[in-house]
Amino acid sequence: MGQINFDPDQARYLAGKLAAGAEGIASAPKINVTGGVRMSFTQQINKALHSVKTTANGNKGTYARWMQDYSDRMAQATTYQETFEEGVQMQLQAEQKKVEGTQQSYKPASSSSDKPKTIDRPVIDI
Repeated sequence: MGQINFDPDQARYLAGKLAAGAEGIASAPKINVTGGVRMSFTQQINKALHSVKTTANGNKGTYARWMQDYSDRMAQATTYQETFEEGVQMQLQAEQKKVEGTQQSYKPASSSSDKPKTIDRPVIDI
């Protein structure tokens, strides 16, 4: 299984770039269709251009909203990831303190080298 490397600083940087891109797209001037000779075929061309213009301007706004939404979700996910990692670290430190505390509180009985070592074995009566 592969390892996922998550860099919150890079995620924040990318979220900022997306937000800036969304602002740039949203602030781009709208496409306008004006003028032309009043002839039937030019009016049809202008109608086609007008529909393309409306679609392009609408798509620009939609795309900018999508980019901004994605940027917001990326920043929020980064915050959640950092909070999760902090929680895991705190739990790890608490468990380490418990283990260290039990190791320090456990002190083997002082044994002198002149006492023979004995092993307590259970006695079974048959």
